[in-house]
Formats: sequence, C-alpha cells, structure tokens
Amino acid sequence: MKELKGEGTWAGLSLAPGWIAILTLYFLWIKRMLTYGLVPRRDMLRASLISGTLIVAVVVISSRVMEYWINLYAGDYGVFGVVIAIFFWIGFSSAIIVFALSLGPALAGRKRIRRPEAPAAGEPI
Repeated sequence: MKELKGEGTWAGLSLAPGWIAILTLYFLWIKRMLTYGLVPRRDMLRASLISGTLIVAVVVISSRVMEYWINLYAGDYGVFGVVIAIFFWIGFSSAIIVFALSLGPALAGRKRIRRPEAPAAGEPI
C-alpha cells in the first residue's frame, strides 16, 4: 500500500467506500449496544451510515490539512503549537463521533412521529 500511496491519492480514495462500510457496521453495532437493543437496527442504519461517512471524511481531510495546520501552529507557538493543533483535531474528531452517535435515536424517534403505528383491531383509538 505504501508504494501505491506514493504514486497518487487514488489508492487511498479507492479504499474509502470499504472503510465507510466497515465503520457503518461498527457504528450500527455500537449504537444498538448503547441503546440496549431498544431501537431497531433499521432505524439506526441511516445514522450509522452518516457516522461512517463523517469519520472517513475527517480522515481524508486531515491527511490533506493536518500538515499545514501543524506547521501553522508550530510557526507561531513552537512545540506547544503542535500540541495545540493535535489537541484541537482530536477534540474535533471526537465531537463528530459524539454528534453522529447521538443522531441514531433522534432519527429513529423522528421516524416514529412521522408514521405512528395504527392501532390493532379492537383497540380504542
């Protein structure tokens, strides 16, 4: 893979759909576990796909921007600037993960509000 990455960015970008699929499955499992199985997998799929896509986007963006970002902060603040830049990027990535994880139950609840289940035969309305 190192040889392919040296030639161009097509190799890294061609792996993105696979990473999105793996991360979608992971986030689907973790969201199901965090909600104690109360929210169906189908309702969590959209948010898991968003989570996986956002994480891959952060990785792709950081591979392009992180060197410039660290050099900018290192030029102004020295070694402490490198720590600041890395700390910011970890905080930014963590915020995206928490935001994406919290989308699952919210989107599932919104879906139920839009389409309430019909009462069974013989039940009062």
